[in-house]
Amino acid sequence: LKVLHEEFGIAHAFMNSVQSLNTNMVERTDYRQYHSTANSIVPIPSPAIRGVQMVLPELKSVFDGITTEVPCVGGYVELTAELHSSVTTRVVKDAFCRYADGPLNSFLEYCSAPMVSNNVIHNPHSAVFDECATKVIDGRFIQILCWFDSEYIHSLRIIDLLKYVHNL
Repeated sequence: LKVLHEEFGIAHAFMNSVQSLNTNMVERTDYRQYHSTANSIVPIPSPAIRGVQMVLPELKSVFDGITTEVPCVGGYVELTAELHSSVTTRVVKDAFCRYADGPLNSFLEYCSAPMVSNNVIHNPHSAVFDECATKVIDGRFIQILCWFDSEYIHSLRIIDLLKYVHNL
């Protein structure tokens, strides 16, 4: 989201975070959430939306999404967005490659090989950009996938936060 926002501007965006089940992430208020996610696909409100809106408040009115819990390990974020700038698939891929090699190299990895969820188990990056899944329609409407190992990266980011606080 940061790469797209900084490089091209986001007019509107919707995120679907497809990830392994986690029964403690959100308060279960929807009938669907009471079903066993061990053998069901369950769409729930995304707890990540508020966090993104806090970090990027300028996107609050144009960004939303859901989480889809699935019975597997690993996961991905599917981001669909309308951009302010017109782009090509190559331009989007190049931007993510630059950020992965530059300012976000500790958090973003660029992958040009086809991926599945098992490929990211214990990967320390918060997001692994999937070059093969990048789509652009009519220059301004895009879809990207970024893979992650949710539990593992949450643990690593907490360690990062503790190190940061310790060094204050």
